Amino acid sequence: MSESVPHPVVRRAMKRVGPTSVLTALAALGLSLAPTTAGAHHSFAMFDNAKTITVVGTVEQFRWQMPHVWIHMELRQPDGEVVKWAGECHAPNIIARKGWNRETLKAGDRISVTMHPMRNGSSMGSVISIKLANGKVLWNAESKDSF
Repeated sequence: MSESVPHPVVRRAMKRVGPTSVLTALAALGLSLAPTTAGAHHSFAMFDNAKTITVVGTVEQFRWQMPHVWIHMELRQPDGEVVKWAGECHAPNIIARKGWNRETLKAGDRISVTMHPMRNGSSMGSVISIKLANGKVLWNAESKDSF
């Protein structure tokens, strides 16, 4: 009587997966995700780095996220009108080294934000620093120890 031998396709499917195969698969996955992450980033050319403004308002939302942290705030004008502003900060890991964390700002906090405004005049800017109600200043950029 002859011995039963698995079909060649079955034998290949039963082949053991080694560490090289796993590393190759992980490398392929990493490379497939790289263009997505890189494509999400942008230039800072939209900000007018020759101008610096300071706005005072109330935090509406503080978004601690990659690739940039965002501060959304409301500024009450002398006539009572409320204008919404947004400030873009560096990545959480960069500003965390300067003392920020996800609890730094909360909705309702009154802050002063120094920033480079948008070139097109819209109500947004690249944050340089913020001043909290207690007088503490937290830097985002352009400090003596920026990075």
